Amino acid sequence: WDNNQDETSDYNGYTFTFGNGNVLTALRAATPTVGTWTTLTDDGKVKLVISFSSLPELIEISDDWEVTERTNTRIKLKDVSGGSGETDFLTFEKN
Repeated sequence: WDNNQDETSDYNGYTFTFGNGNVLTALRAATPTVGTWTTLTDDGKVKLVISFSSLPELIEISDDWEVTERTNTRIKLKDVSGGSGETDFLTFEKN
């Protein structure tokens, strides 16, 4: 969810792999796009930092996301924009 709008369809067909060495690979139509991921603690909150430098839909999810839920098959994230106060949500689920 971005600015109260469901943008799930923008990511149809993507597979994300969180690999060793903090390499994040987004694969769509056999075309990989490589970014990075890392975790940190900020103000007592665990955050997942995602960074891509190409493709608008991947740049859109490049941010420091607060981890709100983590299981063996799902990670739920949220980000509250400083200026507007809008809350964005991002969920990764393992197939």
